[in-house]
Amino acid sequence: MAALPADPLFGGHLLEGQVHPGPASYDHTGRRFVFVPAAGDTGHYALDVERRDVALDVQTVSMLAKIAPDITPLQAWTQIEVLAKLLDTPAHLILRLGLRCDPRIEIGTPPSASHWISIGRIRDAADG
Repeated sequence: MAALPADPLFGGHLLEGQVHPGPASYDHTGRRFVFVPAAGDTGHYALDVERRDVALDVQTVSMLAKIAPDITPLQAWTQIEVLAKLLDTPAHLILRLGLRCDPRIEIGTPPSASHWISIGRIRDAADG
């Protein structure tokens, strides 16, 4: 199982492999990634991973560019998927609402040369 660098926002690690439990995502080739929070971190997390070479259709690119003009369409898509997972809401509804985020949600995008990665955490009332 390959470990990628620690996530700069949340401090955990993104692992590639089929065994470890935790919030997971598969890229379009079937590679599995899982986020393992830092020791003692009990936050509720979600993960989405997309290879940088995935081609999106023109209509999807156009829609994503409108709601998130400052980031690439695939990066926007990974953030939408993370929001959908954290809010237990279908991604198409998040697309309609845009990336206006619940203030309890933080999303980080750790660097990767091969993938767009988004990791999100929703804070509960106990987190402040």
